[in-house]
Amino acid sequence: MWLILLAGGSLAQDWGGHQNGRAPSPPPPPAEEATPPEVFAYDIVLPEMDLPMQIEVESAAGQPVICSIEALVDPYGQLLDAMPLACPDSLKKASVKAVRSWKFHPPTVDNVAVRGSMEARFVYVSHTVVVETHTPHNEFLIRVSPIATPKWPTPPTAGREGRQQMKALGTDHVRCVLTLSLDERGLPIDVVPESCDDESLARVQRRLFRYGLKTQGSKPGDGTRYRMDIALK
Repeated sequence: MWLILLAGGSLAQDWGGHQNGRAPSPPPPPAEEATPPEVFAYDIVLPEMDLPMQIEVESAAGQPVICSIEALVDPYGQLLDAMPLACPDSLKKASVKAVRSWKFHPPTVDNVAVRGSMEARFVYVSHTVVVETHTPHNEFLIRVSPIATPKWPTPPTAGREGRQQMKALGTDHVRCVLTLSLDERGLPIDVVPESCDDESLARVQRRLFRYGLKTQGSKPGDGTRYRMDIALK
């Protein structure tokens, strides 16, 4: 009489580790990550500034202070909650209050209404030059005086290098960011580019040196350092 022992359960395994001569089932394909819905707000109200907020922003003269608020929205476009993600304490209350007053379009994926979220980025800047600035749909620029305004009749346009950048990036503008001070006549001095191609910088500087800037909340030549963020088309 032969006694056959089946090890490891009721199914015997061959030398290759297969059961009953069958290859193991392939692993399931990795689950595809769902595309998050884009959330768009309307009836947008910007935060109201108070003295502690102004002190916070002006302490970073010429540099942006960013407050990010996450808005959770239901499939009907109703706000569920607004929570600070990264924000200085003095800016949180007013920034959250502003977002809670907004209205939202219903988030959709493949034409199906779903829950979604939006990160609203408030960019507070003091000591700035007021010019046209293109920003993403979820970014909001809040200027705090003192400010300067170029006196040019028309702003500079993008040159060949800028147009090549626009074509490569698929956009309708290029941004030129720089910091500067003003002399007593309102002409720029100590111009330092943060992000600007050489040709665009030359075009901006030519206009600024020709026409100068007027100020509000400060005086030309008082040492105030300004930040300029301009979109060239």
